Amino acid sequence: EQRYVSRMITAVKQFGTYMCLVEDTAFVHAGTEDGITENCSAILVLKKPVTFGDRNPKRVRNIVIMGIREKTEDSFLKLVYIFANEENRKLLAGKRITVSQIEDMGE
Repeated sequence: EQRYVSRMITAVKQFGTYMCLVEDTAFVHAGTEDGITENCSAILVLKKPVTFGDRNPKRVRNIVIMGIREKTEDSFLKLVYIFANEENRKLLAGKRITVSQIEDMGE
């Protein structure tokens, strides 16, 4: 729902950059009751880093949108491990990254 998107934006403004768990990457999310209807995720890989957050700003190149409906869902942790891997971050920073290369990172 649109309110989930709005709540994610509010969370970043309100709580700062706590969502930047690993170098170059922000894991943006809202609460399980904020309008998410099913578990989902999306990844935005930027060619140039952007400044993320107003308080304690971080430079990020990857933005992972997390829609977590069930609190027991562990796919979030799997994504953190993928983006914590230095080789994966180098590949993501490359000029010609493909969707299939990103999909293969989880294997």
